[in-house]
Amino acid sequence: MFCQKQMDKKNIKIVFLGSADFSVPLLNFLIEEFTVSLIITEEDKAAGRGKKIVSPPTKILATTYNIPCLQPHKLKFNNELIEEIQKQEPDILVVAAYGKILPKELLNVAPGGCINVHPSLLPKYRGPSPIQTALVNGDQETGVSIIKLNERMDAGDILVQEKVDIAENDTYELLAEKLAQCSSKNLVSVIPEYLNDKVELQKQDETQATYCYMIDKLDGKIDFTQDADVIYNKYRAFHYWPNVFCFYKKLKFDLCEIKKTDLEIDVSEYLSGQVFKFEGKVYVKCGNSALELQTVQIEGKKAVSIKDFINGHQDFIGSILV
Repeated sequence: MFCQKQMDKKNIKIVFLGSADFSVPLLNFLIEEFTVSLIITEEDKAAGRGKKIVSPPTKILATTYNIPCLQPHKLKFNNELIEEIQKQEPDILVVAAYGKILPKELLNVAPGGCINVHPSLLPKYRGPSPIQTALVNGDQETGVSIIKLNERMDAGDILVQEKVDIAENDTYELLAEKLAQCSSKNLVSVIPEYLNDKVELQKQDETQATYCYMIDKLDGKIDFTQDADVIYNKYRAFHYWPNVFCFYKKLKFDLCEIKKTDLEIDVSEYLSGQVFKFEGKVYVKCGNSALELQTVQIEGKKAVSIKDFINGHQDFIGSILV
């Protein structure tokens, strides 16, 4: 038994490790319910065209709540980091979208060890991109797993899981928000139970393990010979980053907003990637159907509605996107 703190959650001290936007709702919930005494996040990075230095959103939240924040360059053999964590005397470490693999010496630095929030139904989609992978694959459900971290990637014993339905038009942002809210609710309820030794851990079935990969900018490249559903699922997955794109007149052409459609016309007369107009709307031919173009962005310009883009590019209708 780790401790007896279930009567007052504010007596439970947590060190939180997280960097991405997905971490923010979880961290907010933890701050409200428990005592988060230290936040550990990734280093500030250059972002955007101007390469402006940007802080992780969890660092910004740490500043808002006046919580100490560390941004270690490395975790392994970092005795100074371990000492800083130990000074906080945490009951447990909580990890969510941190971006780095925790070394063995960090896993047991707190009495309750280290638990991790993973947005999939483990052992399915172990790895760094479970939300995007579920969308790309056209899954109808996913979920949240809270596990006790061990030395293997996303392979720890499960404290709690909950399924989450995926709506047909869910993009990465919408689904991530659903999963973050679900994770927050489960964290708040399971942490006291776990620390009081009232959670029965479940081992993962290794025979069912699948893996996902780190998303790359080139993953957003569209192949218009693929079916419309395949392309639309890719759009849903990469809507946040890196967006889906093709090329128009050798310039990178982002499809910022597209829409599935049930056209009641024969599109076989068009080539894959060909742009056409029907009843006032603009479409691009895909393998078996077409997708409606709504907002686009050509390289070096701002995103605009398809109507405004056509006003400046009269030859766009009939062109072939590649």
